[in-house]
Amino acid sequence: MKKAVLEIMDYAAAYRGNFLTSVQSLADELKKRGVETVMVFPERARQREWSAQMSEEGYIVTFMPDSLTDATAFLKSVFRKYDLLAIHSHFLRSNMYIPLRIANFFSRIPHFFHAHSMPKQATKNYKTFA
Repeated sequence: MKKAVLEIMDYAAAYRGNFLTSVQSLADELKKRGVETVMVFPERARQREWSAQMSEEGYIVTFMPDSLTDATAFLKSVFRKYDLLAIHSHFLRSNMYIPLRIANFFSRIPHFFHAHSMPKQATKNYKTFA
């Protein structure tokens, strides 16, 4: 089983932008260290030109189904296919977060939340890094 990091993100913008360039840079660095990066996007990102380009460039690009049960089954299959070292998430809403929590319930793979903005009520419960 290949070692990998799971990058799961609710990103489907029409453009690649700096965000995906940064994710790709991380994937490139991890690959040099013998670790794959499995990128999971919402199903609606499948129509974006950049997703096909990234696949053609050799990145592992996958799409999470919309339904809760299908998304959970999809993530469980990813967990079985790879030796996941960490989960790194961006922009997650409940439709992606809940299946991830269910799939990771018994695995207990470390999950690093990348919070692009933190709700005021959550700041007392979460450590932030500057």
